Amino acid sequence: MENSQIIEKPVVNEDTPQSIPSKPRRMEEQDVAKGIAIFLVMALHILVVHKAAYQVLALLAGFIMALFFFLSGLNYKPGKTYKENIIKRIKQILIPFLIYVLIITIIVGSYLMITGQSSFLDILKTLGNCLLGSQFSNQIGLKSGSMPLHWCLMIIWFIIMLLSATFIFYGVVDLCLKSLYSFISISILLLSITILLGYLNFSLPFYLREAPTITVIMLFGALFKKYKIFENPSKMWVIINSLVAYGLYLFVAILFRGGGFIMGGRLLGSFGPLEGLITIVYAIFGSYSFLNFCRLLTHVKGLKFILTYLGNNSVYYLLLHQMVKFFVQEIMNYHPSGMMMSSEVTEGLSFLVLFITIVIVTLYIILITFLKKKLKEMKSTKGAKENESIK
Repeated sequence: MENSQIIEKPVVNEDTPQSIPSKPRRMEEQDVAKGIAIFLVMALHILVVHKAAYQVLALLAGFIMALFFFLSGLNYKPGKTYKENIIKRIKQILIPFLIYVLIITIIVGSYLMITGQSSFLDILKTLGNCLLGSQFSNQIGLKSGSMPLHWCLMIIWFIIMLLSATFIFYGVVDLCLKSLYSFISISILLLSITILLGYLNFSLPFYLREAPTITVIMLFGALFKKYKIFENPSKMWVIINSLVAYGLYLFVAILFRGGGFIMGGRLLGSFGPLEGLITIVYAIFGSYSFLNFCRLLTHVKGLKFILTYLGNNSVYYLLLHQMVKFFVQEIMNYHPSGMMMSSEVTEGLSFLVLFITIVIVTLYIILITFLKKKLKEMKSTKGAKENESIK
């Protein structure tokens, strides 16, 4: 009989706590930052203030739209294929986006046609103009035929830009994160594409022309996450870094005044090829300092709750606030004398419009959340009954 080898297994004491990998810190400041950002977006779209005040606010927070792109990269999670990431984005963003664009077009368009303010052809032209961008549409003779609908659909540029940049981002992000050399090389290549496209006499749709630069902003967000830039626990370190970063942002903003701002899908300003580079600088320094500032705000409970709610529902506010504003102004018979960027006066009534708009969209979100919860409960109850009947 062969000698059997006895292997002793280590005795595990179940009472001894096992080491569990710690989960990464939940960045609550992201939700707060998105809350402030979406409030500023609504305020800048609705309020009618003197152009000097608008310019100051735009200078101080000119990185707000770029912040959303930065956060998109910051939340990137490796491990999925390109196809899986794109399908997820289509389900999360594209399908709901198309549904809301259709709903807004039908509601506002029907009202404008019934009241005789626009024709059906005007509605179609405006929809095409918003989807393709004003610059490209004007070149092919597709001018907006209905300004009220144009304003209601104006913000859809952001969703289209995000989707366009996402298609590029998922194709290069894993390679960029392998090494700093790859990151720098690909970022320079993408920025160069935007620069070269800027020299074309024929302007392409904004989401083709500017998407490479927006992708670079998203890549910086992913890079910051990889190197855990926001995970320093020292409050003093956070404050000092934030002040330095915001100081650099203001320096660049003042030096290149009018350059680097993102509005309507276009990089605004008169610095030509440098525009994309300035926008990236705005996004990095502005987003970094702003997120750290919001990290401090997470300790103010009441304010944190309100801003987090706004941030978590930022897409609803983004897509609906212009339509709600339009109908609020129609009911109040209030038609501002000047747009927010060029007004020579500040109209106090616009502040009331902003407040009513936020309240109405918030009530809509609460209703939709309630209905979704009830629908989920009904499906769960129905499934449980079907399982019981099978047994």
